[in-house]
Amino acid sequence: MSDHISSDWDFLLELSKKGTTSCEDRSRLDPLLNSYELSTDNTFEIKFFRALVAVSILSRAAFQPSLSGINPNPAPTEDLVPASKKSSDVIIEALAFKEWEIVEEALRIIKSQKRRLHPWALPALLDHGQSHTNQYPLFAATFGERAIWLANFRSEWRWWSQLHQDSAETITEDELIYWIQWQRLRGHLEMMAIDRLAVTDRIKLLQEISQRPMDRDAAIGQRYLKSSRAKERKYALSILLQLDTQEYRQNITSMEDFARQFITIRKAVIYLNQKVPRPSGFSFSTHDLPQVMPKDEVFWRLLTFLKPDQIFKHIDFTPEVICNQIVEKDRLKPLCHILVEALTRHRSPVKWQEAMMLQWLKIYPDKNTILAPFEKIVKVLDHNVTQVLITALIEDTTEYFTTKLLIVVANTKQYVNRDLSIALMDKIFRLLTTNLSRTGVNDIGEVLQHAQYLLDPRVNNSIIANWVEVDYRYQRLAKIMLEFRDTIKRRSILLASIIEDVS
Repeated sequence: MSDHISSDWDFLLELSKKGTTSCEDRSRLDPLLNSYELSTDNTFEIKFFRALVAVSILSRAAFQPSLSGINPNPAPTEDLVPASKKSSDVIIEALAFKEWEIVEEALRIIKSQKRRLHPWALPALLDHGQSHTNQYPLFAATFGERAIWLANFRSEWRWWSQLHQDSAETITEDELIYWIQWQRLRGHLEMMAIDRLAVTDRIKLLQEISQRPMDRDAAIGQRYLKSSRAKERKYALSILLQLDTQEYRQNITSMEDFARQFITIRKAVIYLNQKVPRPSGFSFSTHDLPQVMPKDEVFWRLLTFLKPDQIFKHIDFTPEVICNQIVEKDRLKPLCHILVEALTRHRSPVKWQEAMMLQWLKIYPDKNTILAPFEKIVKVLDHNVTQVLITALIEDTTEYFTTKLLIVVANTKQYVNRDLSIALMDKIFRLLTTNLSRTGVNDIGEVLQHAQYLLDPRVNNSIIANWVEVDYRYQRLAKIMLEFRDTIKRRSILLASIIEDVS
């Protein structure tokens, strides 16, 4: 490395550690930045040099936004105070190990405390965040205005500044799908931009929207219901049938009539009339509809597009009574499938979800509980119903406790509150002191691998106080437990670094 590069290197290394408040430092930094950005050298030293430049830019942008005259484009001022430097260290470490659960939690806490991300972590998130479109709202809430300013300094980061452009005209083809996904979340979407997408990207987008559509997506469904491509029509139809659109309302009357014929009451027992004809008022093609029963039983598949309240509109029973019979009675197996699919497909009233899952918890693995994909319901449960389910699980005394717990924690994204986290870990520790079956040991290992990101990190002190050393025969479980304890500890440090900094 030449003497002048070595001198610049030392200068940048020192500057990257402390930031700068000096106009003299900034006068020296700007030419270095400009000359470096024109370099095509890909040696390790130059790559590291570039990283130091980025950190230096970031430091001056974060702490000295009012200094202008040196840079023609100074960083904007920020209304929100940055979170602690310690929290950014945890985020950078989590990104290095691809632990996006930790990153998401950090951003949620920072947002809840009305702070912005410490600028130290911005380069790493700009490097790795583009493909994580589900995190864009958290990025927007915590990055701050300077992230947009910073993103313009490197081509790899410009995706963030491009997302905030109001028009897709200047968006490159590679960046277009990310821009569309972000505009959709903001409620601003150009249909012509979707038309510009490559066919594979457009189908991918429609499939993603069809999984959890929002009311504003009705226009997308209506547009691509007329597509010449079968897959686009399939996902467009799925979007429309999950929303209260005109197309849905035109068909729902005949579907409700069908449900009334299909399910009736006799002596307080639900039974099925297997001879009900296929409804004539339903006009959509059934070729691409999800198949939960044999193809010749089309009416079963049509019912999955009804909401639970519509399926059972004519039955004057509570969800608890209906779900109990559906889960327990052998002749209602097909209807059990239908209700599970309906609870998964629609943003259903939580009373139905709660009633169905509590019946599953009480009866599993008997009756109809193992025949329908109940785990799909767990994936769409909101926070409150998840807490109800965890509470009931803690009180479960059956031999299938660990299996049921694994099904829940493996399929939920909802956090478990502090008191329930402590109670759940107390129960797990008690189980570890008993003679568990091999299945029970394996289940607990998998439970801890999922629970390390779901439990409230303030359970850390309870874990330390009640820690159990497992038998030497269970080396794999012992390793998982140590990793679990380490993750909870790191999350507790992260939480404390943000909360204590605010207080």
